[in-house]
Order: sequence, then structure tokens, then C-alpha cells
Amino acid sequence: MNKLEILDAINGKKEELRAIIDAGEAEQRKLTENETEQFERLEEEIRGLKLELRKEENNELKANKKMENKKFSVLEAINDVINGRKHNEDVQVYLDETRAMAANAGLGMNGQIQLRVNAGVVNAQTTTGEGVETVATETWDLLTALRDKSAIVKAGAQVYSNLVGDVEIPIMGRETVTFAGELDMVSGAPATFTSVSLKPQRVTCTVPISKTWLRQNSPAVEAQLKNSIIDAINEKVEREILGDSATYFDGLMVSADTVAASAITYEDIVEMETSIEGNNMTTVFIADAKAKGKLKLIPRQEGSTIAIWNEGQIDDMPTYVTNAIKSTDGTKGNIVAVDASQVVIGYWGDVLDIVVDPYSRSRENIVNIVVTTYVDSAVVRDGAYKGLALE
Repeated sequence: MNKLEILDAINGKKEELRAIIDAGEAEQRKLTENETEQFERLEEEIRGLKLELRKEENNELKANKKMENKKFSVLEAINDVINGRKHNEDVQVYLDETRAMAANAGLGMNGQIQLRVNAGVVNAQTTTGEGVETVATETWDLLTALRDKSAIVKAGAQVYSNLVGDVEIPIMGRETVTFAGELDMVSGAPATFTSVSLKPQRVTCTVPISKTWLRQNSPAVEAQLKNSIIDAINEKVEREILGDSATYFDGLMVSADTVAASAITYEDIVEMETSIEGNNMTTVFIADAKAKGKLKLIPRQEGSTIAIWNEGQIDDMPTYVTNAIKSTDGTKGNIVAVDASQVVIGYWGDVLDIVVDPYSRSRENIVNIVVTTYVDSAVVRDGAYKGLALE
């Protein structure tokens, strides 16, 4: 039996013990000889199960310690796939356990390699047959990289990781809150309940890597591969969140107003702020480099020496710059005003699925690494953002 089955068996035996005691107490009598024998037998079985449980816990502790010392190199795993080699035992255990994590989150991952992105340790190794060189630990921490580089996350978006299944996020408003006297009956729940859904959306990207580069055994190469994959995923996610499509995520440039770049005014910016703050929310701005350059040249008022963009901010509001923000009409710049705390981003399973494709670009000596993960994003409250596209 595994640990969970042993615990269930112990609890079942304890329930049987309680039933024997309850029967005697209900009839206000001592236990019969048969009941006493049954009671002692159950106690003995529980002691045996507890001993078995301790053994399982010790085995689990040893397995975890072994896993902590395990070395895994994604370069080695990729080269195994390219050259048709079997993974070594440690690598195979790592991959099997990571696939199990994905399955637990309800995800079907069919690539040759699965990587954990927020748990466990990944160590770079040599990929030659001359031995294994343990180097500084490299952690595939997707979410830390997201927080460090993503403009929307820096602005205050909420990130949820290791989600399982579809998620409903309740929207709490003033209609759910009431005053009541000390002895008054509290009114029931509101007739309508609103929420937003997060559902795993498949996000993929392709990272082309030269075969010569893959054969290197430098820890710097391993780190570069890690960063290339993580940056590609995060850039794809942010571009979708800040884009003008609602196919997968709620793009913040959806339904953006359009204005000629030569005609934008301070009043346009104030109107964006007002649209957010009129809904009792707080404004931050996110803009691309083109919009930044344009707003630096536009005074707030006629004759003023202070531009709309001044000292790194739009109209003295917290401002973040990223070229991930885009729209079809914003060829000369994109700006969005948003209460970023109303933006939620969810990741499922904390696993990356990797398909190694050495064939599509084999004539160029290129291996395509196709990376898949599952992400979703939504805006919790209506009126939390407003976009402006400069054309």
C-alpha cells in the first residue's frame, strides 16, 4: 500500500474501534469478551499499519533527498533526443515525475521533454562522454522572469501559478456588503453573482538553435538556452495581454480609440485617466517607445514647458514602457491606461512541454525547439482599461 492507502486503512480501523466503544456506552455496559478481542485485534492492526507508514515516510524522505541531489541538463536531454539516445536514469525519472505534475493539472503534454519552471533544481552538465561536471544551479523560474521583465506585471497585475482545471474568480462589489443592526437579520446573498473565468490556453513558441551551439558544454550555453525559452514564452504572453485581440486573452488594446499622431492632445490623456478613475480605480500608463517619443514633444498646455511625458511619467502617473503593446492601428504608437491590479494572469501546472524538431531546418543546421505551456489572462472588473492608438 502507498502512504495514502495506509492512512485510509488506519482511519478505517479507528472508526471500527469507536463503533465498539459507542455500542457499549449506548447500552451502559462493559465490552463483551468478543468485543474486547476484536478491540485488541484492531489495535494490533493499527500498530502494524503505523509501522508500515513510518517505513513509507522514510522511503519518501530518501527519495526526496535523492531528487534534490539529482542532476538534470536540458542540453543533455535535447542531445539525447537528436541523437536517438535513451535518457540516463536520473533524467528519465525527472521527466516522468514532471509529466505526472502536468497530468495532475489536467494537461496533456506529448513532447519529448518536460521542464519544471517554478519548482525543483536544474543543473547544467557537460554533454560529452568525458564525465559530468556539476556547476552552479540554474532554476527555470518562469514567473520570476515574468515579474522582472513584464510591464503589466510590474504595473501590478496579479499572477497565479500551478493552477488546476478551470478557475472562477468572484467579483466582489458594494452590492454584496450591507450595514445591519446588532440583532438584525443579515440579508441574503445578492440575486446575481458575477465572476471571470480563467481557462488553460495553449501558448506555444519556437526557438531556433544551431546544432553546433547545442553541442557545447558550457554552463553559459545552458543558461542562454533557459533564458531564450523563458523570454520567448513571456514575450508571447505579454504581447497577447497588451494586444488588440480578444480571441484568447482580454487584450488591453481591444476597442482602443484611434487618433492621428499629429493631433493627440493632453486632453486625450486626461480623458483616459478619467475613464479609469471614474470607476473608482487607480491609473497607471503603459506605452511603447514610439508613443513615449511623441508625448515628450507635446506640452500639457499651450505655452507650457512641461510635456505630457515628463521625468519618465505620463501626466505624473506611474508609467511603464514596453514594445510588447501593439494594435493594428497603432503604427505610430500605443498607449493604455489601466488599473493593473484588475488584470490576472494564470499558469497551469508550472510545466513547459518541449518538442525537439531536428528536421524542419536540418539543411540550415538548425534545431527547432517548440515550447508549450498553458496560460490565461482576464480583466476582473469592467472599465479597468482604455487604449489609445496613434496612427
